[in-house]
Amino acid sequence: MTQEAATLDVITEDGFLAWVQLARPGEQLIYHHGYLAVDADFGYSHLQREDARALRKVADAAMRASRQSLVHLVQRRFGDNAYSYIAVASSMRGPGSMRQ
Repeated sequence: MTQEAATLDVITEDGFLAWVQLARPGEQLIYHHGYLAVDADFGYSHLQREDARALRKVADAAMRASRQSLVHLVQRRFGDNAYSYIAVASSMRGPGSMRQ
């Protein structure tokens, strides 16, 4: 049985970090819909500069959490240059908070 991913319309870096701390192994969070490499790039993004910057912070937080084995990062394609970016809470997580 697959677990349904939670999704937030707009997630902040703080919101993502809070989810990482509270998520149980296997829980999923969709932290972006679109094409992350383009959407977070000021020169190419259709987003306002502030929104692209906020998205870059979330993406960076996701990478840090992945490097610390707190989450697995996966993508689900749903069209041309359109993906869901999903963080899956790892079962290898230890107690304590995520290092910034």
